[in-house]
Amino acid sequence: MSRPIDVGILLALALLALAGCRKECEQNLNCPASEICTDGKCVMRACADSNTCPMEHFCSDESGTCVAGCQSDRDCYPYHRCNDEGRCVENDCRSTALDCAVGQFCNELTGECYDSGGAYCAACDIDDDCGGTNWCLDIGAPSGQRYCLVDCSLGQECPRGYQCTTITRAGAPVGEGCIARCWEL
Repeated sequence: MSRPIDVGILLALALLALAGCRKECEQNLNCPASEICTDGKCVMRACADSNTCPMEHFCSDESGTCVAGCQSDRDCYPYHRCNDEGRCVENDCRSTALDCAVGQFCNELTGECYDSGGAYCAACDIDDDCGGTNWCLDIGAPSGQRYCLVDCSLGQECPRGYQCTTITRAGAPVGEGCIARCWEL
């Protein structure tokens, strides 16, 4: 004996089947911020941001996973930077004394050497020509020219090729200044 099929039950089953085929999302924007769209369904991201990834990896907005490479210098180890190809590379300089040219400093954060500028070895006639707490001294130049010595009394770094040395006037120490053979620079 056959039973009559209830049309309502068939309709409910058909709607359930169709609902299973319906896409929940088409792109990541259709999902909550903590999820990504994968195969039409919103699924939890493996990472929230690059801070949750290992060094030299970043959190991909597309896949929601940690990917090798970098998007910014923060994704790299100290003294490394993120280059234009998205790879972490060692900075050009790590130390003023080792990596820069004479008269330059190393910016260890950016890995770039830069000119000291200012009063370092500037020609002068009086202390006021050198600014601040710097000195104008005859430091033995063959021409008799006087040069500025920049104050390093508080442990300030001197540019490459300079040395922080005690400065004396009339036999008494007056401070410490960055000195070099200015006439040779």
